[in-house]
Amino acid sequence: MNKLTKILLRLWISLMSVATFVAGWAMLSHAQKPAPLTPTAPAQTTTNTTINMPELAPIPSLEELVGSNETANQPVFVQPSVSTGFPRMRTRGS
Repeated sequence: MNKLTKILLRLWISLMSVATFVAGWAMLSHAQKPAPLTPTAPAQTTTNTTINMPELAPIPSLEELVGSNETANQPVFVQPSVSTGFPRMRTRGS
């Protein structure tokens, strides 16, 4: 590409960017106004129903969870299984 073609291409992209921005702005300014977030007339409900929530069990405390089970805090070391069927792939950080 020569220098004149690059300048013309950059000018074309700049003009089209400005033109589409102005066209979009004009379309948005002529669009209908959005509906209000709150309705103008309050909704009338004829029936009043309540939902009974189920009763949940109390949450156990930390002492109850840990309690006398001291082995729960010990880490479990699991030996990884070695598969000899395929070589290990090394991607070096990617």
